[in-house]
Amino acid sequence: MSLLKKLGALFSLSTGDNRGLWVYVKCEKCGEILRGQVDLYNDLSVQYEESGGGTTYYCRKVFVGSKRCYRPIEVELTFDKNRHLLKQEISGGIFVNEEVFLNENPESRP
Repeated sequence: MSLLKKLGALFSLSTGDNRGLWVYVKCEKCGEILRGQVDLYNDLSVQYEESGGGTTYYCRKVFVGSKRCYRPIEVELTFDKNRHLLKQEISGGIFVNEEVFLNENPESRP
């Protein structure tokens, strides 16, 4: 393995360690389908309940397409204390699944 590949592997996220959650969205204006990854250990902000009801995590991501329009799509995600997704909200688009994304972007297939 070359030195550059070793360095790249050192600084990249592993796909099998469950650190990330892929989010797939579709722009409501132009229909472009985008994806982004949430790092469950670096992108989340802690939210403490005032009533002592527990701790949750929050993440806000903004997606901007590059092919058709540049309208922002805002995603807000809420996770429980074990970093499992509890709630997802979106403005400017709709959530889609991985299959829809791969059908639109076949070059992204593994």
